[in-house]
Amino acid sequence: MPAAQPERVSVFVCGVQKGGTTSLFAHFQEHPQLADPIRKELHFFDDEERDWMAPDYTPLHACFESETGSRLRYDVTPISSFWPPSLERIARYNPDAKLIFLFRDPFERAWSQWCMEWARGSEDLPFASAIREGRLRLDRLGETAPERRVFSYVERGFYAAQVVRALRFFPPEQLLFLRSDDLRDDHTRTLDRIADFLDIAGFPDTGWKLEHARPDVSYPSMPTEADRQLVAELVREDLTHFAALTGININDWASMNISKPKSASLIAGDRSPDRPNVLMIVADDLNSWIGALGCQPDVLTPAIDALARRGTLFARAYCAAPYCNASRMSTFTGCLPSTTGVYQNEQFWESPSRPSTYIEAFREAGYYTFGAGKVFHGVYDYATAGRTGARQAEWIPIEDRPQLWDRFETSASEPLPSARPSNGLFDFSDFSAVPPFYHHFDWGALTPEAEGAMPDERMCRSVVEFLCNPPQQPFFCAAGIYKPHLPWHAPQRFFDLYDRDRLTLPMVRDDDLDDVPQIAREWALSPPDHELVTSRGVWRDAVQAYLAAISYCDWIVGRVVEALDQSGMAENTVIALWGDNGFHLGEKLHWRKFVLWEEATRVPLIIVPPRGRPSIPIFDSPVGLVDLFPTLAEYCAVPMSGYRDGRSLLRGMADGLSRNLPPVTTWGRGNHSIRKDAWRYTRYVDGSEELYNRASDPNEWHNLAADCRFKEVIEQLKRFLPKGS
Repeated sequence: MPAAQPERVSVFVCGVQKGGTTSLFAHFQEHPQLADPIRKELHFFDDEERDWMAPDYTPLHACFESETGSRLRYDVTPISSFWPPSLERIARYNPDAKLIFLFRDPFERAWSQWCMEWARGSEDLPFASAIREGRLRLDRLGETAPERRVFSYVERGFYAAQVVRALRFFPPEQLLFLRSDDLRDDHTRTLDRIADFLDIAGFPDTGWKLEHARPDVSYPSMPTEADRQLVAELVREDLTHFAALTGININDWASMNISKPKSASLIAGDRSPDRPNVLMIVADDLNSWIGALGCQPDVLTPAIDALARRGTLFARAYCAAPYCNASRMSTFTGCLPSTTGVYQNEQFWESPSRPSTYIEAFREAGYYTFGAGKVFHGVYDYATAGRTGARQAEWIPIEDRPQLWDRFETSASEPLPSARPSNGLFDFSDFSAVPPFYHHFDWGALTPEAEGAMPDERMCRSVVEFLCNPPQQPFFCAAGIYKPHLPWHAPQRFFDLYDRDRLTLPMVRDDDLDDVPQIAREWALSPPDHELVTSRGVWRDAVQAYLAAISYCDWIVGRVVEALDQSGMAENTVIALWGDNGFHLGEKLHWRKFVLWEEATRVPLIIVPPRGRPSIPIFDSPVGLVDLFPTLAEYCAVPMSGYRDGRSLLRGMADGLSRNLPPVTTWGRGNHSIRKDAWRYTRYVDGSEELYNRASDPNEWHNLAADCRFKEVIEQLKRFLPKGS
């Protein structure tokens, strides 16, 4: 018989450092239903010396008595919330684990950590320098560089990013967010909450526990009001986001009560009434299937097509990443993922050297900024809705950042069909058996009653109301449309636009992946969507649903543009419409995005200039979404500080000549695809390659990378790969 497996650690106190975890550990040690580790901080999941490709958990289990019975094993390692890989590693080890977080005012936490490091001899900068120029010691370092354990005084106080990471790997019911102040000031009630969360008996009432006293050493200085102001300004936006994510009331934290500088939109003195407004419309997962591009013969997008006729349609526009967050961060900064460091969901806002977004740039230049819907990245909690049978999915505002705006309306919850999944591919009554990738891989019509509650409908009403009552100053208005993102739930009338049995399906070859690198083949077939959809006979149904979702998106676009036209401001407004990434529906045996072929990377991009500004109807050379920020900035005379990978398209819109660099799409560090002229060249992190001549091979069926006749073409295209990749 195989040896019995040791009981897994099931409770983790993950943070934050200097947030009261020592006191909580003392309380845990007194509870008879908890099995103590050999020391407080095991530092197992933040140990970068371990082989995390095939982790051996024996050393972890050796930190506990061999027989713990029904007692819960726990670990108190407060760096876990901050150390980027830790939570994912914990989730892989025990996806059912429960995590507890104690949060403290970021300034108080930073000062306490600095005192500790100073006393240890790890820090030689005074506190004032450590939180200013000392932060540059972390610049350009990897996310697991040893220096981040010591010099992260400010960085550890960006709590929203840590909460977002936790929510990415664990459902909300397995997470408990607390204030360290409450453990100190009302330990009995706080411990009762923890006991309820862990489903154990109450803690023994032995009084409150003393945290570590500040080391009795000589410090070079004490914190000043200027230090407090600095930290408060750095973390203010993050704290507001953190409070929204967790529901924790932090209004009494000092970092929330230091006076906020006046908005640049209120103090800018160079506002010109002639500067154009900006209406930006971004659609989630909208690929090149719009009527104006002619890629799909059945699609009906009259509003988007009409918008294309008013300005310039960029016939070959490409995202910087086939993934929502990375693409949007790239577009909003004008920088490639290799510059921002955001390849998927990496930290962005906390970096001291991060580029500004164009929302920030326009606001600094005196524009009134308004946004609604999915502008930055966020997700719906389909997992909880599926598990509980809820009739709506709640929005998780991962990157909403309402503090960037003068006014922002976050996404509403999303109504769901009464019986899910509507496509019948899985049995949600046994939801635990449904793979996570299929929690939202669904499509079907919504009831008429649900239409008014759809998040895009609510977003549309907010934007229309704003355009009907605009501010006096020039404005930047962003409308974030969620559809056609999965699930493809839309009102029945949009399904009725398409005859399922007469739809044109994508052209597919069964041997299409025979000549692509192994990494591309693995991406294409994981998860095995195409096999699932075709074996169950629902390919046509899925295409119909995606088209219905696109037409629903188009209907929203039409109402927003109509409101602008009726406001009388259209003549002095730049309109930009774009999709954040493409989408496969069977091409190359793949579904969704997450690859570097044409369907996942090509997107709609339409720019309508103010009246009187020249623009050609179609710009046919490849461009990237990174070019949008420089283009809007030039239109509106908005200064751009710092390096940008993108280039303005303004002159090209007037004369049709291409001056921008070939667009680069990146999926994960070291995997890049270049689009130049008729060529697509892709190089993967392992050195493998693809080369397609789309003029003669529009379906990218024939990989020419191994053909010696095209060696010079490859060498020329390699020049455009991001440096250092």
